[in-house]
Amino acid sequence: MDWSTWFSHVSASIVGGFILNYVLGPLVMTTAVGAILRVAFNKLKQRKQIIGFGVGSFVLFTTMIYFMGTRTPQPELAGTVTSLFSGVTTDDRTTPIVIALNVINTGSMQTIVKSWRVTMKANGQTYDAVFLPMPPSFTFNNIPNVAKGQPTAITFHGSDNILEKSLTPVQSGSIVSGVLFAAFQNVDGSIFKGVAEYTVTYEDVLSRTYSASIRSTGSISPVTIMPGIHVEATCPVPPEGLPKLGNDITSSIKPSQ
Repeated sequence: MDWSTWFSHVSASIVGGFILNYVLGPLVMTTAVGAILRVAFNKLKQRKQIIGFGVGSFVLFTTMIYFMGTRTPQPELAGTVTSLFSGVTTDDRTTPIVIALNVINTGSMQTIVKSWRVTMKANGQTYDAVFLPMPPSFTFNNIPNVAKGQPTAITFHGSDNILEKSLTPVQSGSIVSGVLFAAFQNVDGSIFKGVAEYTVTYEDVLSRTYSASIRSTGSISPVTIMPGIHVEATCPVPPEGLPKLGNDITSSIKPSQ
């Protein structure tokens, strides 16, 4: 096939596609809508009104189809911080934190999540956290008892490190749950006992930036359930003891005869 023949075929395909998508389609739609309105409302009686309505509708539908056809699929992320834990180390110069969060992709294409960052704002100052290699497990011990059944220790696992989990594309309409394991270095420990706002920022595959925040009052709050995250909690035995099994459990299901 020579170049002139190839060009003729391509030109015919382009023109044919344009006529089909942007001329015949809108024309059929505007004709049908005009007929419905004439029958239903009996308002388009004069020829000029019919022509004006047809032209206006043709332009409107052509514009709608054009913008709908050229809309580029893209991700849209929404993150929520569910919990934050902080502790101290033996050198008192490093404060490790674990942030549990969820990220939902409400957009029209899959995406990875990248360029994570954690900052803390307190007393008018902003501090940047550094990410540490997360061990297979990490435990916060000696959690104060502020509610009945409050865990005295809680363990997180490296398999929930969201820095790694979010490198697998998050599908449209899906959610990824995990934890960020980071630390603030050379920051006075008293700052973590006051009011502070922690902000997590991240990007999608198109390098658009998102953020999620949590406010800390410096007081201990009850530990809540974190869906999608593997957590082990050590809880004290209540004075009344553990629930008994066996005859203390009743069922409304009758045994088969």
